[in-house]
Amino acid sequence: MTSRLLVDKIEGKTTASTVEMPSGTPIQLQTTQGNFSYQEISSTSMVEVTDMNVTITPKFASSKILISLQTAFWFTTDANNYMITTIYRSIDGGSFSNLAVDNTYDALRFHSAARTATWTSPANIDYIDTPNTTSAVVYKFYARRYDGTNNVRVKYAQTSSFIMATEVAQ
Repeated sequence: MTSRLLVDKIEGKTTASTVEMPSGTPIQLQTTQGNFSYQEISSTSMVEVTDMNVTITPKFASSKILISLQTAFWFTTDANNYMITTIYRSIDGGSFSNLAVDNTYDALRFHSAARTATWTSPANIDYIDTPNTTSAVVYKFYARRYDGTNNVRVKYAQTSSFIMATEVAQ
């Protein structure tokens, strides 16, 4: 005999935040997605990439947050080019801090001088964060050029860029 449970809403007995979910269960997803205008980055210091941020308010302080980002990027010259990328986080309106290990960056994107045309490629970033809060958490994409001569452009207008935050029960 098969059992079936039909419900319209699962809620804690006294408050909605007391429902225990099995570890690994997705709780919520927040996303920002669009065909944004490109942003040219000429700085060798980290610069916020506009439109590429997402806010999530975790239901449980013990949850993990998976942050995923994808955007196209290209370099303004056909030379050896590098772009450094990372994600910054702010909890409850506080200051932003770099999520990368040792406060450096998550990745170095590279383009060889051997190519003869403008080069584009998706930049993909995935982080697993444990903010230990039920307050609003904001995640923002930051990037910079590596050297002093070659600019980089992010958010190619003909492609869809996104950043998303998924709360996962622990």
